[in-house]
This record gives sequence, C-alpha cells and structure tokens, in this order.
Amino acid sequence: MKISEVSVNIVNWNGGTDIIRCLESLYAQTYPNIREVVIVDNGSTDSSVEVIEKKFPKVRILKNDSNWGFCKAHNQAIRMTEGEFVLLLNFDILLEPDFLSYMISAMTSEERIGMVSGKLYRSVNGIKTEKLDSTGIMMHQYFPAPRGEGEEDTGQYDIDGCRYILGPCGAAPLYRRAMLEDIKYQGEYFDEEFVNYVEDVDLAWRAQLLGWRAIYEPSAIACHERGATRKTNQQEQNNYFLKGFRNRYLSMYKNITNDEWRKNRFKIINRELLFLFGPSQNRNTVSIRFKALREAQRLKNLLRNKRKYIQSRIKISPQGLDSFFVYEQFGISQLLWARLKNRARHFIHKFKIVRILIGVYRRLKRRFFQL
Repeated sequence: MKISEVSVNIVNWNGGTDIIRCLESLYAQTYPNIREVVIVDNGSTDSSVEVIEKKFPKVRILKNDSNWGFCKAHNQAIRMTEGEFVLLLNFDILLEPDFLSYMISAMTSEERIGMVSGKLYRSVNGIKTEKLDSTGIMMHQYFPAPRGEGEEDTGQYDIDGCRYILGPCGAAPLYRRAMLEDIKYQGEYFDEEFVNYVEDVDLAWRAQLLGWRAIYEPSAIACHERGATRKTNQQEQNNYFLKGFRNRYLSMYKNITNDEWRKNRFKIINRELLFLFGPSQNRNTVSIRFKALREAQRLKNLLRNKRKYIQSRIKISPQGLDSFFVYEQFGISQLLWARLKNRARHFIHKFKIVRILIGVYRRLKRRFFQL
C-alpha cells in the first residue's frame, strides 16, 4: 500500500521558542512519510533561525530580507515542495503525535476531499486548555468564524453532521496538492493581495466553488496559541483588524456569485449597516472598519480578473454552499435598538458613578461631624 508523501511548510517571523516547540512536535509524528520540511523566514530579528539551523539541520530554510506576509511566503514554500499533500503550520502550533496520521486518513477517505481540519484547542503560553480554538471555518452572514472558538469541548462537533466544513483554519490545514494546482491563479495559491488574514477563507471558498470539499477530523488534535505575533504588539493588533476587515470584503467580492448576490443582497446590506454603524466595544475598530472598506474599494479593480476567473470556472450549484452559511435577518430597527441599548448602558454607568460619589460624600460628612 502506497504511503502518501507530505510536505510541511512553516512561515517564521521572530518565532522564538514557539517554533522550536512546533518543530519538536512535528518530528515526533507517527506518520512515516514526511518528505520535507520547509521554513520560510520573513526577516526575523531574533535568534530563531540560528537555533533551527543548529537543532534541525534537515530543515530547508528560505530567508526573505523582510516580512513578506503569510500569503506570499507560503506560496513560495508550496512551489518549493513536491509532496502529494501539503501541511501548513503556524509556528505557534503544537501537534499531538498522531495528528498527521489522522489528517491523511481523512484526506484519502474521498477523492474530492481537498482540505482537512483537525481539532484545534486553545493554548496559553504553550499549555493546552480545554477550550476549542477551531473545528473548521463556517460563515455567519458572510463573517468567517472558527467554529467552536472559545467553547468548552464536549464533543459537540464530533458528530457526523459536523464533518463537512467550508474549510480549515490556516493555522494547521492539510491541502491536497492537486487541489492547490487546480485553484491557483497566475501561480498564486493564496491571494497575495491579502498579505495576511482571511486568506484561508478565500482559498477554501474558491476551492469549494470549483468542486473541492473540506472535512473536519476530530481525532487529529493540535494546540494553537493564536495571535502569538501580535499579542504584545498594538500595531500588529490594529493591522489584524484592518487587514481582516478589508480581506473579508475582498473575499466576498471575488467569490459571491451573481445568483447568490441577488438572493441575499438585502440580508448582506442590512448586516453591513449593523457592522459599520452599530455599537462597538472598541472605538478604534469603528474607524478601522471604514478604512478597511475604503482600502477594499481601492483594491477591487486589481481583483476584477481574479473574480472573472473564479466565476467562469464554478462547478457547483448555487445552493451547493448553503450549509456552510448561517443567515440572519438584520434591519435598521435592530441597528437603532442596538444603539439605544448602548446609550442606556453609558447612562446607567454614569448614574452608578454619581451614586458612588454621593455615598462617599455622605460618609465623609458623617465622619467629619463625628470628629
């Protein structure tokens, strides 16, 4: 029986000890046929590359002179490798020893499976928690979300009805190379206009339109730190929101079919109004949302040919992806009600502060007269 070859690609940017732990978990895999491990370093300024070269001499390292982003770096790595399947890893991922074996088994269960997601748990400082990080990507009113994120794992997604997903999270997806070659556009597997974020959603959506499928394998377990590159960097956090919001619009522009737009346009417009004008816990993200919309509008012309290419090759029916999209009706009334509730919360908060100050004043007054 043929044992399929797997290529493993990791993009590094100041991965520190995280990428060392990631590689240790990779080399502890029980799967017997990892063809090659390629690391694309995006101009790291820490010592991670030197440590990798010393500790893992068989790893192939491509050194970029600056941070080229997730998409371009992974495209470089995919083009460098030859395995039948390609496993992409964030450097903040830790794999259980049988992770890859279960992923390959799931991938080879059906001919048109092109993408597989394992069960990712959230980890904190390298320690696994019982909270889920992702069991695959789903779409809520065209807002992509890792299914199960932040939930306690009770096996709620380990049932047959949850097997098929839109796509895997980009932190640890397994792709079939034949699928990647089928869906690429002018040599790009991931759309390099995206740079970082939502690129996994865009690739999965495009692949689904072209007749490929994605499944979730709950026995393939890994841990994800999530946000290791931005948790102590405010600028990276702002870039995360800006690029994430922008790339969501770009992905919609490329992949929504004309029939889908006609069918759901009022739902989409209503939800976008709530997104742009509704209350936000973080005032910074309000301005970022509008900036993201402007940037997406500016880039739309560059993506027009990509949209035409995708739309001309669609192989599924207009209803083929409905099971991965959750639609809810949002209207102006909900927007106004949300704003009213937000105002009420601010009023109540200010009222509580006034009551506290009055209480302090009365206590001080009583103590003063007692003296």
